[in-house]
Amino acid sequence: MRYSISRKGFLFAFYDAGYYLRSSDEVNNFAEQSGFLSGVGLGIRLETGLGLVGVSYAIGKDNGILDGIINFGLINDF
Repeated sequence: MRYSISRKGFLFAFYDAGYYLRSSDEVNNFAEQSGFLSGVGLGIRLETGLGLVGVSYAIGKDNGILDGIINFGLINDF
């Protein structure tokens, strides 16, 4: 979901989900692992003199608000 704030800039919110499966490995003594993970986040992308600057913040399953991850990005076309 996103909300446009300029020609190329916008605010956005997202939800991400996935399933993982790791087979057992008897040689290295690993048991089979599987599960379902999900996360949510917010972000912004702004048009600047450098190009499009993006910042997003995401929180994974079972994490608190202070355990999130911040991602910075820069997109520039020449």
